[in-house]
Amino acid sequence: MWGFKLKHHTKEKGDIGVTVIIADLSKKGFKILTPLSEHLPFDIVAYNVEKDKFYKIQCKYSSKTEAGVVNVKLISSYSTKNGCSSTRYKFNSFDVIAVYCPETDCVYYLNSDFTDKYKNSIKLRLEPARNGQSSDVNLAIDFIKFPE
Repeated sequence: MWGFKLKHHTKEKGDIGVTVIIADLSKKGFKILTPLSEHLPFDIVAYNVEKDKFYKIQCKYSSKTEAGVVNVKLISSYSTKNGCSSTRYKFNSFDVIAVYCPETDCVYYLNSDFTDKYKNSIKLRLEPARNGQSSDVNLAIDFIKFPE
């Protein structure tokens, strides 16, 4: 989209992801609520006015791999004085994972019920498998629509 490649720090990537996801949800008609605390299991809340329904959203930034997939890690990483740690998401603590991929400039939305079937990550393929495999293949294009 921008015509040049920037190298970003991990925290900056997260900030970019949240910003783009908020813009995408706003275009889709959602009202966005931002929590005051950073220590919650979700990043934003999207409110559907017509349905009078709130969605807790976990935001991610994930670049395309050389294999042509967007790898969605299902973990939260954090640093303490004792070093870096990570924990697997608890899927009852948010409704949707929203993933921004800068190479496609798209946001992909995964329902937490869907992601609960996977252990550590989900791979979203940007193109169909060359060998024709379709079983257990998650095409990224299938996750552009918000799962209501």
